[in-house]
Amino acid sequence: QYISAKTVNLSFITSNFHEKDLQGKIRKFIVYAYSYWQTEYVLLGGDVNIIPYRGLWGHAIDHTDTVLHETDIPADIYYAGLDGSWDADKDNRYGEDGKNSTSEEADFFAEVYVGRAPVENKAEVGTFINKVITYETTEKPKRVILHQSGINTNNEPDSTVIPERCAKWIPRTYEINRLYQVNESISSSMWMSAFANDNMIVQHTGNGKVDQYYISWPTQVFTSYQSLSMLKNNFYPIHTSVACDSGAFEYDDCIAETILLNPYGGSSACLFNSRRGFTSETDAHKYSGELIEQQFRNIFYHNVESIGKVYQYAKEAFAINAIVDPAYRWCYYTLNLLGDPEMPVLEKREDYLNSNHFYVDDDYSQETPGWNVTHFNTIQKGIDAASNWDVVHVKNGTYNEPISIKKTLQLIGEDEKATVIDGAHGRGPIRISANRVIVEGFTIKNDALSPDSCRIHIKNSNYVTISNCIISDNSVGIYAVETTNLFIVNNKFERNEKSIFCPMKMGTIYVSDNTFSLNKANAYGIYGLAKGDYIIHNNSFLSDTSFYDFTCAVRVNGDAELVLNDIRDCSIGVWLSNGNGLFENNYFVNNHHIGMYAASSSVKIIDNVIENNGNNWINYQHSFEPGGIILNGTSSQTCTVEYNVIKDNSGWGIWLKGYLGFDNEIENNDFIDNSVNAFFKNSFCSWRRNFWDRKRVFPKIIVGVFETDNLFLTPFFNIDFTPRSFHLL
Repeated sequence: QYISAKTVNLSFITSNFHEKDLQGKIRKFIVYAYSYWQTEYVLLGGDVNIIPYRGLWGHAIDHTDTVLHETDIPADIYYAGLDGSWDADKDNRYGEDGKNSTSEEADFFAEVYVGRAPVENKAEVGTFINKVITYETTEKPKRVILHQSGINTNNEPDSTVIPERCAKWIPRTYEINRLYQVNESISSSMWMSAFANDNMIVQHTGNGKVDQYYISWPTQVFTSYQSLSMLKNNFYPIHTSVACDSGAFEYDDCIAETILLNPYGGSSACLFNSRRGFTSETDAHKYSGELIEQQFRNIFYHNVESIGKVYQYAKEAFAINAIVDPAYRWCYYTLNLLGDPEMPVLEKREDYLNSNHFYVDDDYSQETPGWNVTHFNTIQKGIDAASNWDVVHVKNGTYNEPISIKKTLQLIGEDEKATVIDGAHGRGPIRISANRVIVEGFTIKNDALSPDSCRIHIKNSNYVTISNCIISDNSVGIYAVETTNLFIVNNKFERNEKSIFCPMKMGTIYVSDNTFSLNKANAYGIYGLAKGDYIIHNNSFLSDTSFYDFTCAVRVNGDAELVLNDIRDCSIGVWLSNGNGLFENNYFVNNHHIGMYAASSSVKIIDNVIENNGNNWINYQHSFEPGGIILNGTSSQTCTVEYNVIKDNSGWGIWLKGYLGFDNEIENNDFIDNSVNAFFKNSFCSWRRNFWDRKRVFPKIIVGVFETDNLFLTPFFNIDFTPRSFHLL
């Protein structure tokens, strides 16, 4: 599956996020990724010597009346529950309940789904990745091992209740292999033989220690040595257990780690306890067993798609219990996922590892080996011969033909400058109506016969990628409708009227690392007329038309996130309507009319350079004002403007209208040499610690107006009581 993923190393995190220890810095980065990148899954890539765990506090009494007290339970839920600090009273005891702190410290409901790859070297990394990919791309065996060994003397209370409660959720089409100590003594050889028999899930019930768990109590154990050196199986199942301490991943190595990192067998994911598992005196299923059953329920009844969600939802089903019952809290903390949280449980994902390859060259002929079998002289014939997950390679040349892609495949050009798909003479667009299509390495041009014509037409698709292409001289470069997870990466857009156009029914579109040259009147880089979620990172937008010719880098109706873009010399840099906008670390420079305009939207504008905009103003519509930032909101919307350099703009540095709420914050910005630094109309704003042209001794007064129903304007003032004496530059 093509998903948007980022690998972030610790040096970046430690340099950019500040907390008192590495755990805090990592968590602060995850908060940032969740807030600004919409991150859903987090894989902690390293054992505890690389990615340290946060030890949590627990205090409970077990079924033998033993008092358990810990301040260092290894618990990666700390990296998943992102509300609060987990240390409200700042006593360095994390995750305390409300009775032992100033308030409840734990966040039991995760914002992101977290798993850990407890790897320390390249060999372990390779093993982990191979197991995840093998699980994802293999048809899942419809076989489950349910296991029981005694957890108390004479099996009192009866521990078979744990696997049998799991069994009730398993579909009848699955084969269940019950290995119960109440029926027979289970030896290590029996356990390994059953493990090797291609199971989707292996469930274990029994006692455990760090380096072993019991398969028959109290005589038969399965050890870390056996799991690493003797366990061999072709399919790598999900392994879950109620055993005590067998998932104590701070040790080198617990049995969960050796089962996971065995290159010849073992599991693809382990859901194990890092400390004591829990049961009750009269009900073996209570506490830890309930969490295991909930995993089965999530997989087979609720059809939860990923192992990270299966694991987290199982715990959250008992979140309220964890708040009021110390035993549930203990179980909530101790259960961890060693594995990739995004790994699908039931779905088989296809991949391109075993693809067939087809070749296209406009010079191929009947004399070419493989003619009309694997070698063709038109692109469409190559596509028609391919099946799902195949690859079509196109050699350098010019291809004048309409193209239709209705299957999952890769279409790869030899050289984006020399492999040309030419739409001259009305040859028609590239039409994509399939999932997980990749188009890469072409010049795609000349579809400008009418205002509605387009060069790449994408409809009713999911996970389509257009990358490393030159898309030029079209009315519309990429036209997308009824599509989500569209990735447009590292392309050059030249001389198009609308480089990317989304007129209706869009999901999420990712646009990154592209260059947009706006060379025509009424040209748009990205025109999102349809409400959607537009993620726009690290692109360059440059217009070289006359200021009389309207151009706009980004116009979006819906939610937009713009980060690390360079937007210059357009009429309007960004035009956002009816959504939520995040603008961070961008350059808005020398745009003729407006650097950034937002209407009926809540916005966060953070750490941008907004300079020299509004010098050639033409009033395209009545709500436009010239300048750097023009925000036209409503009483239900908010704006946050922080740490920006707003400099040398004609008209207004910032102009606000209609933000009547009390959460509008204009803080820590530099206002330097704008015609008018700031103005507001019918808005309430908090102005704090801004720099206003020069060092100031007294508060800065910001002048605005309020407009009544009879259009009478009343002067109004806001005050920055603490203006900054130095600027950010």
